[in-house]
Amino acid sequence: MQFRFCIISLFLAILPAIYQPNLQAKSLEALDIKQSPDKPTWTAFMQSSDQERQDLWSYHANQGKSLENWSWEWRIAWLKVCIRTPSPYCSRIFYQGAVDQAAVVRGETASLLGKRFADSQNKDVVDLLIYSYDLPNRYRHPNPLFVEKRILFALKQIGGERALRLAAKRAKSKEKTWSYWKKLNRF
Repeated sequence: MQFRFCIISLFLAILPAIYQPNLQAKSLEALDIKQSPDKPTWTAFMQSSDQERQDLWSYHANQGKSLENWSWEWRIAWLKVCIRTPSPYCSRIFYQGAVDQAAVVRGETASLLGKRFADSQNKDVVDLLIYSYDLPNRYRHPNPLFVEKRILFALKQIGGERALRLAAKRAKSKEKTWSYWKKLNRF
């Protein structure tokens, strides 16, 4: 009985070393960046090391691909893993996410930057969010898209007199965003 317990314990101890999801299992060339990732690929990507992700990004960047060339699910995945690491390539990913044509990507970028840089008054992040807010593709018909609210909320989270002043100036341009901004500032 003790022998069986030892064998099982040993197996459970080495199992994580045996099974390590690895992006290299799918070669970098074979990864279809235009299609949504399947669950095993998503899981492997989210659990991969920063070096593996950097290699993946570099490979595709050297092929002339930027964030906009990935499916929107992949773009969101890149943003989610980059928020956890200070790697230099992630700065480029956040810039590309902030100016992305897809509102869902720009909104997610703003939300993640707001959380990561909360109370920091980081000038560079404020400038990036203001630039993103000023992009022309933030309306559907006459109504502002949700991305404006996400950016305003992120600027409120980052804080500082400059961020709040610039956010208020932009929020005043439409009644709906101004109303939202006033609600944010009640607290």
